[in-house]
Amino acid sequence: MLKKTLIAYASKTGSTQEIANYMGHMLQEKGQEVVILPVKSVADISQYNSIILGSAIRIGKLLPEAMAFVENNLAELKKKKFGVFIVCMTLNEDTMENRKIVSDYLNPLRAIIKPDSEGFFAGKIDFRRLKLLEKLIVKALKVPEGDYRKWDQIDAWSGNLFLN
Repeated sequence: MLKKTLIAYASKTGSTQEIANYMGHMLQEKGQEVVILPVKSVADISQYNSIILGSAIRIGKLLPEAMAFVENNLAELKKKKFGVFIVCMTLNEDTMENRKIVSDYLNPLRAIIKPDSEGFFAGKIDFRRLKLLEKLIVKALKVPEGDYRKWDQIDAWSGNLFLN
């Protein structure tokens, strides 16, 4: 029987979705059955052996729909292999200090469930895809526009995730 993995994601401007799709295709190439869906489209997780949840970070928090997904599926998630990755522009400068900051963004989730694996990745900012208020905030915080995703880090974390 094939192991079936769900990659559920919460994305604001598409970067997290692109990472979820990339991970899914990589796992499919290794023979795993993978379904990739936005968290808002997931109705039932009982059919999956493992769950990977991805979320963008906004103002130091997982997107609300990602936390709602965990809260709504908590009992079932506790029975499965569960990995979480977050995409955060704080990691455009990949330092130990910034990794600690970003890791702490998972504390509210960790308070209700301990993931089996955690991944922390930089994202990309395209000012054209931001709403006016978001654009003003990121410019005030001097977040540089650009794609800071490191695909080798994403490969290293997800390449063999839950294949055993």
